[in-house]
Amino acid sequence: MSESLKTVTLDADLDPRLYSIDEHVDLALHILEKSGATAFLGVNDKAKNLCQTVAAMYLSTPYHNFKHAFNVMHTTYMLIQSLKESPFSTLETTGLLLAALSHDIQHNGRTSGFHKSVNSPLAQEFSDHKASVLEAMHASVALQTMMNECIFDNLDETNSNTLKTLIEELILATDMAIHDEVIQEYGNKSDTLTQAKMILHCADISNPTKRPDIAKWWSHAVSREFRFQVDEEAKLGIPVSTFMKVDLFSAEEAKMHLGFIDSFVAPSWRLLSTSNRFDDYVTVHCMSNIARSRRMWLNLTESQSHPEDLIRNPDLKRKRFEDIPCVNGSRKNKRRYFKVNRISQLDNPADCHVI
Repeated sequence: MSESLKTVTLDADLDPRLYSIDEHVDLALHILEKSGATAFLGVNDKAKNLCQTVAAMYLSTPYHNFKHAFNVMHTTYMLIQSLKESPFSTLETTGLLLAALSHDIQHNGRTSGFHKSVNSPLAQEFSDHKASVLEAMHASVALQTMMNECIFDNLDETNSNTLKTLIEELILATDMAIHDEVIQEYGNKSDTLTQAKMILHCADISNPTKRPDIAKWWSHAVSREFRFQVDEEAKLGIPVSTFMKVDLFSAEEAKMHLGFIDSFVAPSWRLLSTSNRFDDYVTVHCMSNIARSRRMWLNLTESQSHPEDLIRNPDLKRKRFEDIPCVNGSRKNKRRYFKVNRISQLDNPADCHVI
């Protein structure tokens, strides 16, 4: 791990905007080591190569990129750590973390529906799979990548096959088309596979559980990726995914993200919270952030607010560097933060508006 990351703690407020892809690779490796996954696999010397290879295979899409992959892995790790009594063996923990890291590998920023509409090579290759074409591809590529990196070589045949099957099943369970099935199973079953699927699925839709400024940054990334697909659909003359057709900072964007929270995020995380399996990371931290994110989007919806006006308004000038007391109180991190992100308004460091 680089010197700059040695003091980083894997806490709930880890800000992806502060770290490069290479640093995300180091953080992913740190999670694998800290969780006992690398020791279980017996691949201390190969784990970093795997993380680097997986990172390189993620595309530079606005949202489904390696930072999203690490975010899901980190949240999965946080959920495992917050269990009052973990039901997972080391093999199952390893499978969860590897599945999280690779669950969207080679995602090109287009939905399964888009691939089917244009009959893409991806749709043709995985059209007969039981899952959506994207998840089928992610699972296939993830396992092939891990085998190429010899991740399973030090395991006996039984553990190797069990781990591969688990990773595949977990990645397939991130398909939003089976959201209801995953939720219902978690409410009715208590086996470890069902719990693992629920944890990874909730981690995959966990953006609103983050600090509000981080959650908003992720949401805008989703909106940008959606807009690119809508524009391509219009260019190709195929039916446009109208629910994705939103402008950044518009009331329509706020309604879209509010609807996602109400329909998917809040009910899923509420199940985790009321299961009596998790500590206050879930029951207090994440649930309160969901409420804050919901209130933020609801306020934008009700007021028909357009924050882009803040950028155009000459009276709302950027605050001087010395006036902004945020980002871990570190001048180094603070300067880096503003280099990576353009700040339009920052009245409250805990709820800043980042573009």
